[in-house]
Amino acid sequence: MSKTMTRMSTRSWSNIESHPSKVEVSPAKKRKTVENSCDSPYKVKNSKSVGRDPMEIAQQITLNYNIDPYDCKDDVLVDGVIVMMRHYDLFRLFSFEETAMRNFIRKVKAYYNPKNIFHNFKHVWGVLHVSYQILIHGGDEYLLPLDIFAIMVAALCHDIKHPG
Repeated sequence: MSKTMTRMSTRSWSNIESHPSKVEVSPAKKRKTVENSCDSPYKVKNSKSVGRDPMEIAQQITLNYNIDPYDCKDDVLVDGVIVMMRHYDLFRLFSFEETAMRNFIRKVKAYYNPKNIFHNFKHVWGVLHVSYQILIHGGDEYLLPLDIFAIMVAALCHDIKHPG
């Protein structure tokens, strides 16, 4: 087995082991994944993706395991958190509005220093995203909605005011 390092893994200790049983992704599918990533629609002002629904793009990035939050604008990542919570119907189950959660996420984001190379909001979103991926791929099987909500909030807040 060979080790494949992702751009995200260069910012952390993690890496991905390639496995012979994994399905190869076709070049056309790889192109589509790149077109749907944060890099294209959110960093390039005159991109063909301008005008697309931001929540649609957030939906696509949350489902993409290989997304690098460092390629995304923070507004996209905030939308991604909302998408993840919608997936589990948390707004209805716990009787609160999406706008309240957006405000909470923005307050949490304000506690992260964007100049901190690692422990910043993009890192926190990456932790939340991996947690979400684990949940949607079977990790939620024995959990209550409150457990899922707690995991998401804990992922968002786990490094608040981390100095380094």
